[in-house]
Amino acid sequence: MPIASTSLPLQGFDLTNPQSVKVFQTQLVQQLSQIQSVLNQLPTSQSILNGSGALQQSALNLVMFGFSATGTNQTVSCAGATSVAGVITISAGLTLALHNVPFGIPIQIRVNPSSGGPFTFTITATDPTGTAYSRVEGFRSNAVTALTSGISVPAAAFINFIGLSSSSTAFGTSIEFTY
Repeated sequence: MPIASTSLPLQGFDLTNPQSVKVFQTQLVQQLSQIQSVLNQLPTSQSILNGSGALQQSALNLVMFGFSATGTNQTVSCAGATSVAGVITISAGLTLALHNVPFGIPIQIRVNPSSGGPFTFTITATDPTGTAYSRVEGFRSNAVTALTSGISVPAAAFINFIGLSSSSTAFGTSIEFTY
């Protein structure tokens, strides 16, 4: 099943130019959404992969999001997700709330200001039962930042958060990012 595309190829963008970065991010999110749509329409993908009945219904549930030039708090439902990825371009400080994040999944978030800045970016999350994760933290250069308190996103810069959700008896529930 071909993926229809009206966008330009993703190669050839000057990623030192903020406007080109915005166009690149928008087209990337559109392409990923189209791919997810095609994968979700494949009627036999789960039956092929699930010959022994070992995979759950959500085995291919990729949650992808993109928000452009927003200064408004955003919420993303992650119920049943096997991974979460998104791009968010902010125009003011805001909170990204990830709801019902399953344990043990990879999470990747890219955030950058549309113009101006610096802006405070905050990430909160709840576990599959709706209970707040006890820790949502970022690690960088041997420093720990509580992302629930916010992090400053400098003007004309971006931050890539790459992390994993987890639950343990010793440490409780957490989402740990490197950036």
